[in-house]
Amino acid sequence: MKKLLFLFYLVCLPITILAQDSVLGINFGNSYNSVKASLENRYGTLNVMEDKGTLRVFEISVGDYTFNMGEFDFQYSGSNSYFYYAEFQKNFSVNASQQAKDFRENLQLTLSKKYRTGYIWINEQGYKCYNFAEPGTDPKENPACTLIVQKSKSKGGATYIYVTLYYGPHYYINEASDIFNNENIFAFCDTFLFFHRKPWRLYLHRTKCLCLS
Repeated sequence: MKKLLFLFYLVCLPITILAQDSVLGINFGNSYNSVKASLENRYGTLNVMEDKGTLRVFEISVGDYTFNMGEFDFQYSGSNSYFYYAEFQKNFSVNASQQAKDFRENLQLTLSKKYRTGYIWINEQGYKCYNFAEPGTDPKENPACTLIVQKSKSKGGATYIYVTLYYGPHYYINEASDIFNNENIFAFCDTFLFFHRKPWRLYLHRTKCLCLS
């Protein structure tokens, strides 16, 4: 079935300095062709899908964890491209809530061995979520990655629980140049707004979730 790409907001702090400079050994800021070659070398040419300037790998292994999908996004300026955002998504049936939580907790334990746990919050659906930072960095200013659990519907109408690990975005060109800027998303997708309110300030950050059917 066709996949549904929808946008939602996760409130977190903007990243101005690179806290995590690579994912799977692929440096942020690398070109589209460079990232594509690295993924094909690692996962095989037939397993790397191209879709309107985005690269996806399905059934992707990241360390000891297997995700249903990995997505690698780019910013574009003229003929130049910059790898700036990655996400890895694992989907569970709505009857497998405990399995989803177990996967999240195992993953956060692994991440906590490499990163500092920056902050923990409960989202509007009651799922615990995590933010991580590099040792010696401020998790409020430079989060390395974010781990989210979210229940959503696929295009086919089935509901899944998605455990998603996000890296970035790390902007290399003006954020306003992104076609999906904040103003457009509010107008286009206000029904998919999810807020995390921090005591010191409210921040908006665009992330994406690819719902697999």
